[in-house]
Amino acid sequence: MSLFSRYSLPISIIGLTCQIAGVTSVAWSLSQQVFFLFWVSLLGFGALGAKQSMFVAMQIVAFVGVVLWFFATVPLWALYGLMSIALLFALFYIYKQKTYQHDRYYVLGILWLFLLALGFATNPLGQPFLFHIYLALWWMTIALYSFLEVVFLQIRIAWIFLLLNIVFVINPLLWLLG
Repeated sequence: MSLFSRYSLPISIIGLTCQIAGVTSVAWSLSQQVFFLFWVSLLGFGALGAKQSMFVAMQIVAFVGVVLWFFATVPLWALYGLMSIALLFALFYIYKQKTYQHDRYYVLGILWLFLLALGFATNPLGQPFLFHIYLALWWMTIALYSFLEVVFLQIRIAWIFLLLNIVFVINPLLWLLG
């Protein structure tokens, strides 16, 4: 076991802590953006160390989306273009890792990547309903994917993504119901 893979779980737990700190920070503040940048970076390294290509692909898309949050004036067409490029890069990574050969739930993972890219490309202030729909669907999809990975494939790191997304799907659902 390499040093990198040995520490993938603790790295991911620190990333999870950064996400919780970001979610509880003041919305759209610099501190929230920095916490989210650490979140996607650390969870990406954790997934890479655990050799979980779907979770690495998710963090590729999330990283680009979080970086774009630092630039609030990016036009909508550029957001969709850049998120499409990130999505294509993530899909290429999945293909190169031959995820389809060892992950029978990869199609569900690809669906969550599309929802994630759409969510990051949607302006939450200008289109709050659409943004919360994408967010809720993304979190529900990744929670289902993580559940299947934990129960049927015994993927340890999927526990982090499962717990994380069960908790965080509550906020957009409450917003949509309210």
